[in-house]
Amino acid sequence: MQMPTFDKLMLPTLKALEQLGGSGSIEEIANSVIQALNLPDAITSQPHNPEKSSQR
Repeated sequence: MQMPTFDKLMLPTLKALEQLGGSGSIEEIANSVIQALNLPDAITSQPHNPEKSSQR
């Protein structure tokens, strides 16, 4: 499984914010998105690298 791209994360992020009442901590939002997309630890444990951004 590959890291989801920016556009694949947008709708689950917006849904997470809606479920959280319009705001949430980064951790709350991330956990909701991880759960919604059923992302494995192999994906979620990768450190962020802005040099290899999936946003294009």
